[in-house]
Amino acid sequence: MVRKFELINSNGESVSLFSEKLFATAPTGLGLNFDNVFSASDNYFIHTKSKVAQGNFQTTITFSQIKTATYSDFSDFASFLSHQPLTLKYITQTGTWYRDNLLKSISKGEASMAGLLSESFDIEFINPWYRHKSEESNAYNSDSDMQFFGKGYLTAYKNGSAYVYAEPEIKGAI
Repeated sequence: MVRKFELINSNGESVSLFSEKLFATAPTGLGLNFDNVFSASDNYFIHTKSKVAQGNFQTTITFSQIKTATYSDFSDFASFLSHQPLTLKYITQTGTWYRDNLLKSISKGEASMAGLLSESFDIEFINPWYRHKSEESNAYNSDSDMQFFGKGYLTAYKNGSAYVYAEPEIKGAI
């Protein structure tokens, strides 16, 4: 499977970056960068914090394979980009990934002798990569044999995890 890129604007419209009207080449900036913070302790550095650094996606886009449509396709793309923020949709063998962004720059020059217009395109990410996931829940009827009587204790932690301890009621106990 060949990877694919699409841009989605705030109106929900999408544009493929691998089509007859737009063809992106040499994309960069698909990975992640981190800003790490360290605290010096003698000759050793202790890692104290990490956060995802803001990344950029850069590519060169060639507009239209039809000489007479080059400037029209560029104009349509510029109009599409005016509805921000944008979302980059990245389709790979491992699934579909999304990353929200804002336009940083798109160059505009003159068409080549062959009538092609190739421009640099740069967007700035505003969050890490994510995937759309959905879950379904099923309703079930309660089972009277699974009732539990007694005391329960819940310990919640700052990181969102919790520990549940249950003390069942034993019939006939002193």
